[in-house]
Amino acid sequence: MVTELDRPALPKGAANCHAFNSERFASLNGAKARRVSFLAVGEKKPKLWLTAGLRDGEWRSPFSAPYGGWSGMPDVSQRAMCDAARDLRQWAEERGEPLRVGLPPLVYDETFLTKSLYALSREGRVALMQPDYYFLLSDFADYEAHMSSAARNKLTNAARHPFLFEAFPKGAPEALARAYAVVERNRAERGYPLAMSLEAVEATSRVMPIDAFTLSLEGSDAAAALVFRVLPDVGLVVYWGNTAESNDLRAMNMLAYKVFEHYHREGRLRLLDIGPSDLDGEPNLGLMEFKESIGCRVSPRFTLLLGETR
Repeated sequence: MVTELDRPALPKGAANCHAFNSERFASLNGAKARRVSFLAVGEKKPKLWLTAGLRDGEWRSPFSAPYGGWSGMPDVSQRAMCDAARDLRQWAEERGEPLRVGLPPLVYDETFLTKSLYALSREGRVALMQPDYYFLLSDFADYEAHMSSAARNKLTNAARHPFLFEAFPKGAPEALARAYAVVERNRAERGYPLAMSLEAVEATSRVMPIDAFTLSLEGSDAAAALVFRVLPDVGLVVYWGNTAESNDLRAMNMLAYKVFEHYHREGRLRLLDIGPSDLDGEPNLGLMEFKESIGCRVSPRFTLLLGETR
């Protein structure tokens, strides 16, 4: 049974209750969908909830974020998940609008998300699987052992330059703008798209904490990062990059080291999600190699499609 609610009814302690599944984030981005629905799935006392937006003829969770997926009670059984996936498929079929569900990387919550993947894949199909790179912050205690030899050499070379690293937890608008300007330049120099405007980043910072980081040399910013605090123990690196002129100085290797060091010392996060390195399944192998070289691990991230017509 699927019930459409006016607002999410997530209980305290729900699993997969990341910031992109929150009512505040959905409200902020609601104009990007023709309609937004908050779904409670299950008989009598639901144990699973899904936020979805209708875009381009299909329901999407997420409809404007890296991932979504349902949230649920940590003790929800595999049977209940399978029943919920069936109900969601039928709900989508009745409307003639398929449902696309993008789960976070399995490393976020291996048990809950693996059970979710199994249930959803029984009622639909895997539309996309991406390797998602993350840094386990406990690895920083022995960081050199997790780096490639080439990355160690690049970090050593970067350390010869008097870089200044600055961290702005819960960055104020001026800190977000400063970091964003470096990322914007990085994308322009490489010809890559930049999905979020500065205004969108600033608006998002009002519904979830965003940390800003800059790396400068002799008064000029060379690299920067924007990290969204999506869960109490997970940070998502939504954007990071360096200027072209700092490539030979190995600014990115130093930025990654300093960001990892910052969160390791802070002690609040378990991992940093660096994200996938492909676009709709087309890999950026060079970016993958960089993430592997600086000690990142890999976890699969799945998108599933339910209720499609053939």
